[in-house]
Amino acid sequence: MYGRIGQALIEAKQSGSDPFAAIEAVMPWDTFAASVTEAQTLARPADFDFLHHIGESYATLRRYAPQFLGVLKLRAAPAAKGVLDAIDMLRGMNSDSARKVPADAPTAFIKD
Repeated sequence: MYGRIGQALIEAKQSGSDPFAAIEAVMPWDTFAASVTEAQTLARPADFDFLHHIGESYATLRRYAPQFLGVLKLRAAPAAKGVLDAIDMLRGMNSDSARKVPADAPTAFIKD
């Protein structure tokens, strides 16, 4: 939808025609305005803290994380090796049904 609107706006600019009419040729103005409002509601700011949602949904995360970790093939740059090591440790803990995190678990990547 936004691709069609974008294309209509580009063509309107190139031809010098009315951009509002171009939008309305794709969809009614009220529908367009409502979709913009909906998109703003769904969009997250660049500084959005996704960890906040993880904290609120810890039970769900805990329930599904073992299955995700069991099937995801993760790779990372050398700088993120500690994160991958921690994920591998979690995979091992899940397969062994271990509940206690080992004292030597990788944590250097965690910010203070």
